[in-house]
Amino acid sequence: MTNNDLRHKILEIIKESDIKPTPRWVFTLRSTGGWVSFLMAVILGGLAFSVIIYAIQQSDFNLGDHFGHSGLEMVLSILPFIWLVLVVAFFLVSILGIRYSWKGYKLPLLKQVGWSIGLSITIGTLFFIAGGGGWLDSTFVKALGAYESIEERKMQVWSNPEEGYHSGIIEQITEESLSLRDYEDKVWTIDISDAWIAPPVMLESGERIKLLGNKRGSSTFQADEIRPWGGGKRMGNKSNR
Repeated sequence: MTNNDLRHKILEIIKESDIKPTPRWVFTLRSTGGWVSFLMAVILGGLAFSVIIYAIQQSDFNLGDHFGHSGLEMVLSILPFIWLVLVVAFFLVSILGIRYSWKGYKLPLLKQVGWSIGLSITIGTLFFIAGGGGWLDSTFVKALGAYESIEERKMQVWSNPEEGYHSGIIEQITEESLSLRDYEDKVWTIDISDAWIAPPVMLESGERIKLLGNKRGSSTFQADEIRPWGGGKRMGNKSNR
């Protein structure tokens, strides 16, 4: 069979099967939609990632030295699970977006993953630096009544004096002790005579702090360490008031 005969036969099959070529605009639309999906998923994934950074910033990794928990366990105890789900979901959408974009399917899977993760991390980090992680978490609290914020989860973690960690707002302070109102509106007497005090802490009325130590009575607590309520790691071995 010659080439002309083959072409003629193919044309006959196309006519008999009523096969019609796909318009160019369909491919253009599909490619554009793929890139738009990729960019949107990367941006949204970055925003979700900024909240995860915020949760990490609000956690104390070195608590494992005191309570046998890893840093990851501390982050997960504070981080609402929905943000992990959103990060994974947007990551998968971004990969699909690349695969359905113009020539995107030719990129190796490793490069697709690298671009998606890299851009999301960059966007999320910049958004967090601008204060977006905490803002987004607060926005979810207002929009979703059932949503439990990172701040609320953090209060739960740091409201366990029986287990050695406590928190609240300073009301009064003396040379050896301070009066602390916890987040259940109970007033505690905190012995700070031998406590290590983190450099950022300002021991004054109205200051929010968190404590490591031991419960000594129904409303008394012996503080071994005093830390600022915000995130941050220990900056030294010993500090004098």
